[in-house]
Amino acid sequence: MLGRHAKVDDVRHRVAVGTFVFLISAGVNSSAARTWHIFADGSGDTPTIQAAIDSSMSGDSILVAAGTYFENLNTLGKSLFLSGQSGPEVTVIDGEQAARVLFLTGGGVVEGFTIRNGRAITFGGGIRVQGSAPVTIRNNIIEDNVVGEFKSGYGGGVFLDQATRGAVVEDNIIRRNSAGDQGGGVFDDAGLSAPPNNVIRRNTVERNIAGISGGGLKLRYGIATENLVVNNWATYFGGGILTTGRAVVRNNTVVSNLTANNFINGAGIHACGGATIDANIVAYSGTDGPANAGAGIQCCDAIVTCNDLWGNDLDFSCTNNPPAASNFAADPLFCNLEENDYHLERSSPCGPEGTCGLVGAYGVACGKVRVETVRWGDVKSLYR
Repeated sequence: MLGRHAKVDDVRHRVAVGTFVFLISAGVNSSAARTWHIFADGSGDTPTIQAAIDSSMSGDSILVAAGTYFENLNTLGKSLFLSGQSGPEVTVIDGEQAARVLFLTGGGVVEGFTIRNGRAITFGGGIRVQGSAPVTIRNNIIEDNVVGEFKSGYGGGVFLDQATRGAVVEDNIIRRNSAGDQGGGVFDDAGLSAPPNNVIRRNTVERNIAGISGGGLKLRYGIATENLVVNNWATYFGGGILTTGRAVVRNNTVVSNLTANNFINGAGIHACGGATIDANIVAYSGTDGPANAGAGIQCCDAIVTCNDLWGNDLDFSCTNNPPAASNFAADPLFCNLEENDYHLERSSPCGPEGTCGLVGAYGVACGKVRVETVRWGDVKSLYR
């Protein structure tokens, strides 16, 4: 009888071990991803967003309900999905000027928030991204953040540090941020020219300020494409966009950006270090002063092709590599400049049927449509 009991216990043991191994291999264990629900009144799974981060593990989702959250967040090296469930207009993380709003140190996704009133000493007043883990920052409003003081501070709205690889900043409104030195809206400091490069695309970058340069965007090796860069300001150069490495700046609409000094500098785009500047509309760039010295594009050692330069103090100021013959100066024919509608009329020289294909961030969306007279008999013949 003892032998029989021993055999039964052995079977039970093997079944238990097998079940345990199966559950682990199937991902059913204590480390399975969890979803945290956060509410502004503190009634969620944790009372604050930071408390959820503290309690979470990499791979978790933190879903934040509408409301205003006065917090300064640090993801503590975890890769998390942070989502404002009702969208950025009603889901606000306010840093109260106490510190930056969000320090992303483990990658992940941040979407659906207004990120405002952050303040940092050196890097990233609104968001700072540190490390090489994949990160996506999308569908946010990033506004009224500050970094540094005059001649110090990088990335008022967003700062991507030198180790970031393949970060994506897309479909955000980035406005009214300021940096004491460079990158009022975004500073991409990634220091490696090999892919994957950081990508900044389809953002509206407006009314940002830099104490020295790069009022809207500052890039080294990143890719900026399909952005609207409008009404940004820098004291010295790069009112709209500044590049200092082999960045790619392609299919952006860069309008009404300014520099404040009276020297010839790039008020729209200031590009050095081997950058590619291609198929952008650069219009109405100038100096915020008496001299007409704000160049649409200033380039030194850059490849400049297929850009439309219109209404700037001067179109080009280039050394080393002169701009290619494919660049042109023609009214881009925006749908409604006064109403900030930068889509193109059907007859625009920047439309997709032009020599360079589509130039600028937006396609054709207004203008007269050709109407042909068709007989009723012709219509009926289509259905026979």
